[in-house]
Amino acid sequence: MKMTNEISTHLQKHIVYPASRREIVEACNNMTDVPQDDKTYFEKYLPDWNYRNAGEVVRGVKVAEALEKVTYPTWKKDLIKAFSKMEDVPKDYREWCDRNLPDLSYGSRDDVLGMLKGSIHIHEHVSYPANKVTILETCNKMNEVPELERDRFERCLPERLYDNADAAIKSCRM
Repeated sequence: MKMTNEISTHLQKHIVYPASRREIVEACNNMTDVPQDDKTYFEKYLPDWNYRNAGEVVRGVKVAEALEKVTYPTWKKDLIKAFSKMEDVPKDYREWCDRNLPDLSYGSRDDVLGMLKGSIHIHEHVSYPANKVTILETCNKMNEVPELERDRFERCLPERLYDNADAAIKSCRM
C-alpha cells in the first residue's frame, strides 16, 4: 500500500509539529478523515518516534514498511543492500538509514527502528562535543530512547570525545 492523498493532507494540514506518533494518530478525532484501510496501514508502519515535519513522518512509515521485507538477523550493510533492491525505498531514505545506523547486526525490524530512534535522539538532543557519558546521560534523561537501545549504545560506543552525532554513530562496534 502507498501513502494516500488523505494521509498526506492529514500530515500537512492537520498536525502541529513537532509531534509524537500518538499526537499524529489522535489528531482530527483519530484520523476520521482518512479511509479505514489507509489508517490501518499508516498506524501499522508509523514508528514510535517524534517528528519535526510531514516529510519525516513519510520517511518513517516507508522505512518501517521496507524493514518488514528484510530477513533477520541482518547486518547493516546487508540491510542497506536489500533496500537498494526495493523500488519503493527512495535513495535518500537508504542514505539516511546508512548514516543513522551503526555497523551492527540487527535481530528484528524493531531492533532497527529502536536504533534509528536512538540515532535521531543523539542528533537532536546531545550538545557536541560530547563524550560517551554525556551522550548516555542525555538519552537516559529524555527517556525517549528504548532501554534496550540505550543499553546497546552503552555497550557499543567507545569512551572518547565526539565532535558530532555522526562520529558517535560510526564509532559504534560490537
